[in-house]
Amino acid sequence: QVAPEHACPVRPSAGNVVFVPTPAQKFGGWNAEADWPDDRTVLPLGPSSVQLALGWAEFIGASGILLAGVDCARIDGTKNVAGHRNYPEQHFHPELWRQSLEGSAKVLRSRGVPVHSLNPWVTLHLEGHRLTE
Repeated sequence: QVAPEHACPVRPSAGNVVFVPTPAQKFGGWNAEADWPDDRTVLPLGPSSVQLALGWAEFIGASGILLAGVDCARIDGTKNVAGHRNYPEQHFHPELWRQSLEGSAKVLRSRGVPVHSLNPWVTLHLEGHRLTE
């Protein structure tokens, strides 16, 4: 069941539009192992959009997931790629994002979906750049 605050006010009716139920989104209190829906037809909503993407991959039947380009830390001392929306410092939570992504991968792996990451916090010497926070 879709949480009322996430309901779409205008529901498109085209044949290629898919509505998938989601729980209410959690941020700081979200824990992948406790909050990832048991029902695979319900998409997870964690503290970042990555949980939704991972849930969508599982929903459509991905046999494996390779994460590339998830920007959840400072690279070379900066938190934003040039041209990316500059979020205020209070919206920057790299430790929460890291924990939620690791937990999400753990849940998916326990369900038989391998998850591999090319993200900087996995390979800290990626292309000579420096990871902070």
